[in-house]
Amino acid sequence: MMRNLQALYPVGMPSQYQADFNGMVSYLSEAGRFNFIISGRTASAYATALYDKGFIEFYKSDEFKKLVSEAVTYTYDNFKLNNLLSANPVSSTNFVKHVADNTKLRVDQMMTEYLKQYNIDQAQRDGISYNKLVYVMLNVLDIFKEDAKTARTAYEDYYSLNKDQVVNTDAINSAAIIRWIESIRTRYAQLRAAPTPDTEKLLEPFEETGNIPVEEPTGNYFENVDLPSTPTPPELNEDEPKEVELPKVNEDMLIPDLIIEIQRTYNVYRMLLAFNHLTTSLKDDIISCKLNLEPALQRCEAAHGKNNCEAISPTLVNQKCPTGYIRQGCCKCVMECDPTEFYTQDRAFCTMKSELHAVPSIIAASSASGSNKVNSAIGIATGECKKGFALNKFICYKTCPLGTRQIGGSCLKHKPIVQGSPFMWTAGDE
Repeated sequence: MMRNLQALYPVGMPSQYQADFNGMVSYLSEAGRFNFIISGRTASAYATALYDKGFIEFYKSDEFKKLVSEAVTYTYDNFKLNNLLSANPVSSTNFVKHVADNTKLRVDQMMTEYLKQYNIDQAQRDGISYNKLVYVMLNVLDIFKEDAKTARTAYEDYYSLNKDQVVNTDAINSAAIIRWIESIRTRYAQLRAAPTPDTEKLLEPFEETGNIPVEEPTGNYFENVDLPSTPTPPELNEDEPKEVELPKVNEDMLIPDLIIEIQRTYNVYRMLLAFNHLTTSLKDDIISCKLNLEPALQRCEAAHGKNNCEAISPTLVNQKCPTGYIRQGCCKCVMECDPTEFYTQDRAFCTMKSELHAVPSIIAASSASGSNKVNSAIGIATGECKKGFALNKFICYKTCPLGTRQIGGSCLKHKPIVQGSPFMWTAGDE
């Protein structure tokens, strides 16, 4: 059997792919796979057509094999419905071509439906090949089918942490790509398990089915019922207050929903995670507990390396931000603005402190020399802009720092670095 399979290998196929090719052929020709019979030679023809489309690297994925079998079944049903099977049996060239085309269509639909085009463009700009991205999606397709929104959030949360390792590896099933797939799955499970007290699961509507037998009472039954009596409470002699006491305004009134939710559910996890949003009184109570963050720091360093973590609140530990970045919330790092020239606005912008533009010297073009900028159309020249400014026609505009782009008088920072979930103090860390 192996000799027969080897004789059907595509011409020029590298030897390292032969085992994967054999696996695809065996899967397709397995008894009971389809409601019609195909030979090993026909299965080899399907695998060869997919190889010609550049899909050989996906043969390792069970999800890809499932897509191929769905494409075969769809093509068979379509040909049968249109009475094409007699002229185009399952082993014909036309049938094989339709199987390969439908498989490619399913792969493309998977990418655009679940991952979105901007994710694909971002990965290719960063140097991640389309095939690597398809392989990752094939291995997390089940969670995208279950909850696409949460799965895409999990993908984006761990994209920045894994992209460099994925770019620097060649094998499509390398350790770096497997770690990335597992990170997406782990993050997805965390997001799905997170408590959502603001939503309630509705019970299914009750529907009565069948006839429920009703027992009819027999005999005589009497019960003595006491006559109702009107209560006569004593009169209250209470003096009216001379002064109306107004409720004291405190910080707890500013965020009542969060306080009520914590008190109602005793949700310690939510309280520790939302430490920076609590009232001053609650923060002081937590600080007075003197929580030991050393175990949380050790858990963080076990995941991210020695001396790469720090306490970000009295309850949380996370990775340190790279040099030149400052923390935003618990889980993101944004570029730091140069304090001498800019000040930070809403963490997302660097707003210029000093002048936004300056007018360079303007002289006649005939007397210009050296590095003066000459505009021959109107016969004048402009002098050089001072450091930190760039010439635009006849005005010098202040330039934005590297890693931002100019919007008026502000510089918008690039997308922040997402560090993932922080490591929290837990019971047993005393």
